This record gives sequence, C-alpha cells and structure tokens, in this order.
Amino acid sequence: MQVGRSPLLCVLDVPNHMNYADFCQFCGSVIQHILEMRIV
Repeated sequence: MQVGRSPLLCVLDVPNHMNYADFCQFCGSVIQHILEMRIV
C-alpha cells in the first residue's frame, strides 16, 4: 500500500449476481491487506 493511503475501503454497491467469493476474487491482490470485512 502506498504511503498516505488509508487502509479503509468502502464499497457502496456490488452487482447482485456477485457472491462473497466473487467479491474477494474481484479485490485481487489487495485482499491480502484487508484486516476486516463486513458485508451487510
């Protein structure tokens, strides 16, 4: 992660055909840096 970037990511909407695994795959290599994920 670049200096000065926040570790917080807010995703407001995802397509309704995506499930949890699809979303994690979409996140790609960034998923390694995610400490907590909440899905509502």
